Amino acid sequence: MVKFPFNRIDIQVMKTMVLNAPCLISRFSIRHSSMDPLFRKGDRVLACSLKLTGGLKRGDIVFFRNANFEYPIVKRVIGLPGENLEIISGKVHINNIPLANYVHNIPTNYNYGQIDIPKGFYFLMGDNRNNSEDSRDFGPIPLDRIFYRALAIYRPLSHFKILP
Repeated sequence: MVKFPFNRIDIQVMKTMVLNAPCLISRFSIRHSSMDPLFRKGDRVLACSLKLTGGLKRGDIVFFRNANFEYPIVKRVIGLPGENLEIISGKVHINNIPLANYVHNIPTNYNYGQIDIPKGFYFLMGDNRNNSEDSRDFGPIPLDRIFYRALAIYRPLSHFKILP
């Protein structure tokens, strides 16, 4: 009997890659809790290269490089180029309009003064707002440092999820 070298999760991951082609796929391991509860420490994530998938939109989950960290960081796109962003009592405002919540309902009470996001830059934040080093700390990130968009959590199996 010939043994098939793939299990069910491998087949689902391959389907995800095919459905999202053409793109360069990379795997990442989550090393911190800044995107909890979506990603937990140790989760394995598939991501697609931005070079082939085009621009970013609000709510996208991306991996980028920052000089403060030795490994790629994962955050959610909150502010887009040309927008005015302000955080009042934990609530994000874009161009003076409160933003729909992308995160779980953990109470936050921080403020961030108004900032005009420059052309070619994105304001990125972790979903675990109380435990995330993000654009509130190091400012907007230029597009040329953002490399991948998250596609799916593939390990552990109990946390498997195709991402929007």
